Amino acid sequence: MTAIDEFEFQATRVLNEAAASQLPGSFRKVLYVVMLDALAARRFPDVKKNGKRFIRFIRVCGDWPDGERVSLPVAATDDQLDPALRSFVRDRLLGWEDAICGIGNDPLPKDLPAGNLNPFRSCQHVRLLWRFRNALLHEFQEPGLGDVWKVKADEPVYYRANIDQKHEPWSLVFPVDFLAKLAERCLKNFLAWCRREGVSPYSDVPTWLARENSEPPQGAE
Repeated sequence: MTAIDEFEFQATRVLNEAAASQLPGSFRKVLYVVMLDALAARRFPDVKKNGKRFIRFIRVCGDWPDGERVSLPVAATDDQLDPALRSFVRDRLLGWEDAICGIGNDPLPKDLPAGNLNPFRSCQHVRLLWRFRNALLHEFQEPGLGDVWKVKADEPVYYRANIDQKHEPWSLVFPVDFLAKLAERCLKNFLAWCRREGVSPYSDVPTWLARENSEPPQGAE
């Protein structure tokens, strides 16, 4: 078994166990974003900024074109947008009448006024996924209202907590099934790159022997 085969076996085992787990979705979401983080570090070890590396990895290995879409509900909260852009966002959101809407309703960069992404860059879903990851790992909660409806979907969706209130703000959810499929695609594409380029997934990863022979950290017994 090659190093790539071994890595694939171990990573796939983790994904299968997560899928079969009876743990709450929030715990599984943590596992999936941690795996994405780890794979990103293996794919782009020279990119030192975690956020930049994570976003780049999702774009290269995630097969997620909707990640480039701009979240209109998030953009609507940006007080720095000029009036014309705020009007564009508001007018697009007026057509959202269902209690749950997919992110396919959000515009791609080419659909923005003059095709100008710069004012909306921070609202792209691939970047919001990074912010979602940070909230999960550093705040121990999902952003906003979280997934109170336990949404089952293969793609991120918006929902209104109270469907009787037309002006209720939208909440964005990254469902656990979406994260599971994203992790599967990223792993598959990462391994394909390793095989194509002849790169070991364990490159630059210290072995247990190397750790044993190294100086123990200060304060270690």
